[in-house]
Amino acid sequence: MHDLRADRDARRRALLARGNQHGDRGVGSGDRCLPVRHVHRRGLGRPRPGHALLVDVGREPVFPGHRDPPRVAAGPLDGLVSRERLAGAVAGGARGGTAGGPVETAGSRRGVQVIRTLDRLVASTYVRLFAIFVLSVPVMFILSDLSDRRGVYIDRELTDMEIGLGYLFMYPKFVLWSFPVAALVATVFTIHSMTVHREIQAAKAGGISFHRLFVPLWPIGAVLTVAAFMLGTIVPTTNRRAAEVLGERETRRDWRNNFVFQTEEGETFSIQQLLVSDGRGDWVLLEREDEDGSRLHVWARRAVYSEGEGWTLDDGYLRVVRPDGTEYTFSFESYLRPGLTPTPEQLIQDPRDEEEMGYEELGRQAAAVYRSGGDPKELLVAREQKLAIPAATLVIMLFGAPLATTAKKGGAAFGVGVALGSTLIYILLLRLFGAIGIAGGLPPVWAAWTPNILFFLVGAVLLIRART
Repeated sequence: MHDLRADRDARRRALLARGNQHGDRGVGSGDRCLPVRHVHRRGLGRPRPGHALLVDVGREPVFPGHRDPPRVAAGPLDGLVSRERLAGAVAGGARGGTAGGPVETAGSRRGVQVIRTLDRLVASTYVRLFAIFVLSVPVMFILSDLSDRRGVYIDRELTDMEIGLGYLFMYPKFVLWSFPVAALVATVFTIHSMTVHREIQAAKAGGISFHRLFVPLWPIGAVLTVAAFMLGTIVPTTNRRAAEVLGERETRRDWRNNFVFQTEEGETFSIQQLLVSDGRGDWVLLEREDEDGSRLHVWARRAVYSEGEGWTLDDGYLRVVRPDGTEYTFSFESYLRPGLTPTPEQLIQDPRDEEEMGYEELGRQAAAVYRSGGDPKELLVAREQKLAIPAATLVIMLFGAPLATTAKKGGAAFGVGVALGSTLIYILLLRLFGAIGIAGGLPPVWAAWTPNILFFLVGAVLLIRART
């Protein structure tokens, strides 16, 4: 080996000849075993002046200058961490654990911290985008509705203040409509942005699956669904106030003339004149037909309402007609009718629109329509949609999550297109199956929930087929 050059350290300094501390040449952890150069010249065994002797040397530090190796930051990422650093942390930190057993190492702890950091990143990004869209989308609904009904408001001589107040009361309704849209848009933008910037690919390289990466979205979706249900309980009240301000229905008055009211027990209650402030009605007629064919007629000159007791009929008569044609007539000065408990405020109310009634009120109204011989299918479909639309918040998230990863390019335009297209399809299905349910083609429950079921099935298939 005549051409072997002298070995040098990392700083290009020649290694000096010295023995091992233990006396074993070439043995020991960290020793560098170098071959001895044979010199075939005079003065055998003596090195050339200025030339380093190639022999065994002592232990050398792994990193010159005892510098520590560079490490990937394992702490929580702050808001200024770049996507490149995050991708490196995911790929390096998640692989740091040992595969031989459950022993906790610094690498495994770093992997857990990186996963927690990713959970916070996904959750915070989604919540921020959802808040932006759920507050901004109602503005588009308001502008669209205002452009269509501006002429109607001018004909009613409404001021700008009244119009603004009316839409302020309508804002909760538009926010409720925006929940599924905002949930889908936030999901698509969160996942598509991470796909474009290779963050999902980096997470997969670090051993984090797509399903695990977006686990934080599902509890958030459940919380938003519950919030949508709670918001739906106050929307009917705000809709009634908006209708009164915008002149859609007459404001509440203190009296009502010549009307008929049907109670939950199936009794028909007609009053010629009702004064709400006094709780008194004049010229009252009560009629009921039992299952056995018997008919009851009660007529009174006056009726007075008492809180907790109901209506007391004064100065009238009661007639009972049996199925065999026999009649019984009784006169009375005062008659407290059991079960006749609707308040004067309830009697004076005009029939409400579907959007002005809650879930339970729609059920009672549908039952009253059915007892009177009408068709309650429209009311029943509207009642079931009171539950189906808020539940769509979680279902449409399941649909949008895997769909956002199908294209790696396209930017914001792709995200907006996917969100709007999916939303339009859902609205069309909701109206289509709602019309089928009103026509009697489907039961009301199936008519309201079929769009959610279809989106859930498609989303489940896409989620299973998504690359993990």
